[in-house]
Amino acid sequence: MDTPNRNPSLTIEEVKARHRRLAILRTLAGTTDGMGSLTIFRSWLPEVGLAVATDELRADIRMLASAGLVVLKDDHDAWPFTLTQRGEEVAQGLITVDGVEKPTPDCPY
Repeated sequence: MDTPNRNPSLTIEEVKARHRRLAILRTLAGTTDGMGSLTIFRSWLPEVGLAVATDELRADIRMLASAGLVVLKDDHDAWPFTLTQRGEEVAQGLITVDGVEKPTPDCPY
């Protein structure tokens, strides 16, 4: 049985990117201030099986920012960013955005 999130035309790298983006949003939604940074997520993502190169993580953060899901504060090495209301709604599964996995009830992030 196919699940609604599965798209057989996606490559494994695209699936990983969708999951990383969801993990970032859900983690930010679970913090008191909704803030994170490239540095923090570069260290944390491998802990949940989503290790990523820095350039790929930058691309993920840019994508989230361009979709209005996070606000990138500035472009220095730490790359701090903050969750938006729209990003929180995606993290909760209330709305969907192309390029971000929709959370399932057993979502591990």
